[in-house]
Amino acid sequence: MPKKYHADESGNGPGSERHRAEDGQAENRCEKRFRGKKRGSQRTRNLKLPGQRISVREISPGIFELVYPPRIRQFKEDIEEVYDIIAHEEWDLAVDELLWLLQQCRDLLEAHQLLGRIALYRNKLELARGHLGYAFELGLKALGKNFKGRLPLNRPTNQPFLQAGRDLVECLARLGERALAQSVAEQLLTWTPEDPLGVRKILERLQGEAIEEKQIEEKEIADRELNQAAESDLARDEESSGSSSNALLPGSAQESENPPGNCGGKDGKA
Repeated sequence: MPKKYHADESGNGPGSERHRAEDGQAENRCEKRFRGKKRGSQRTRNLKLPGQRISVREISPGIFELVYPPRIRQFKEDIEEVYDIIAHEEWDLAVDELLWLLQQCRDLLEAHQLLGRIALYRNKLELARGHLGYAFELGLKALGKNFKGRLPLNRPTNQPFLQAGRDLVECLARLGERALAQSVAEQLLTWTPEDPLGVRKILERLQGEAIEEKQIEEKEIADRELNQAAESDLARDEESSGSSSNALLPGSAQESENPPGNCGGKDGKA
């Protein structure tokens, strides 16, 4: 299996190293790609095993690895060519090759994983979710509902599935689906408790975001309650002021009936 790639901290894409191909090398890759398609088409015609699915086997007590059927393993060389294309940061060419591979074999887990990772890098989150989710589901079907073992990342056949799960957690987190992201992350950690893919860091970030949002929400509620209390106090003050003014009205009316100089006697006499 080819060397797996990780996100480049400098923002240069999924490849951990940047390569620039010369014109002659690019032409050679295109020719190789064309030959790969012819070779893959021939293999597909010669090998029709629709009933085979991905399975899992125990390699030591409690330690398992995924096992791919021949109809998937036949595309190993094509996948290696895709890694070479990705290493040269030719994203569109890589996507074209991967889509072609999925036309030949819809259940090619690693093709879905790579398409999802490229889409995640390009911030096409819904597209990334579709491919990563499909790849993750393929792995879940192979494990079955009652699987309790571990899937070490150092086993090459486990890497595409585990990487798809890790990227799915990141994708769901970006989409704001924290509960689902946490559910997938917890599954991954049961299979890889040593956490080689850094899933716990994503969970910590999600928890931090949740706490921050809760604090903002609590502050907004407190501000609303404070404003409501202030408005209520103002309304009571206005009501109280109005009542005091009304209490003076009878006395004022009486004074108007007895103008200055009139002591209240008849005909103005005391």
